[in-house]
Amino acid sequence: MDIFIIKAQSGTGKTGAFTISALQIIDTNSKNIQALIVAPTRELSLQIAFVIQSIGEYQGAIVHACVGGTSVREDIKLLK
Repeated sequence: MDIFIIKAQSGTGKTGAFTISALQIIDTNSKNIQALIVAPTRELSLQIAFVIQSIGEYQGAIVHACVGGTSVREDIKLLK
């Protein structure tokens, strides 16, 4: 498994860069979890999920954002 740590100033294109990189290595025919992106805030998590969904829809990627304050049971159900 490859692990990437990305750090740069706001507005430099980090989300797009790692989204494109992650989408290049996933197999959309597999239902297994193939990428995990961790963000420090709910807002950033949802923003990243939106970008990945927007770019990934062209290849059929399935995206789910697990964030605090929501139903853990629903997250578990969707991730199974």
